[in-house]
Amino acid sequence: MSEPDDAQADQAAARAADLAAQLTRDIDVVVRREQAESLIKSHVLGAAALALVPVAVLDIAALVASQIALARSLARCYDVPFHELRAKSLILSLLAGSAPTLSVLALSSGAKLMPGIGTLAGSGSIGVAGAATTHALGRVLVHHFEHGGTLLTLDLSRLRKRFRRELRRGWRVAAAAERSAQKDASAAGVGTPR
Repeated sequence: MSEPDDAQADQAAARAADLAAQLTRDIDVVVRREQAESLIKSHVLGAAALALVPVAVLDIAALVASQIALARSLARCYDVPFHELRAKSLILSLLAGSAPTLSVLALSSGAKLMPGIGTLAGSGSIGVAGAATTHALGRVLVHHFEHGGTLLTLDLSRLRKRFRRELRRGWRVAAAAERSAQKDASAAGVGTPR
């Protein structure tokens, strides 16, 4: 084999190695994103289930704790250092920046103070609002982490805008999930008179 042939073979091998490395990075991105989506989905379901906590205010505390756990899980998924205090302040700031959603959460939790119908109405509303805010938080964090951000490099004004957009999507996702669950329960004969 001559020297030019060796150089061409070396270049071809280097290109193949570069392509293999790029393919590995692309696969890692897809796998990580699928893991993140799975984490978000499980926390959204958990947030909806927290509506069953019968004690007013405890349900909101449990929701925030669940969202902190989501932030921790997503940080781990993206190999980002987790700072619990920063995560708490981020979550509370995003919720506070979305006054209508915060109002729904507060009123729904407060409704549980009324026995019977108040508990039922409050549980349904807080389930949907909790699922929507958890979905939005997860999507915001995934976007931030995928673009190299950490919990310490957050730009709250930009994140609030994205959170409001994702929250609108989250309300649709949560409402669709609630309709689906009601339809499934109805099809199974749960809650229907006999």
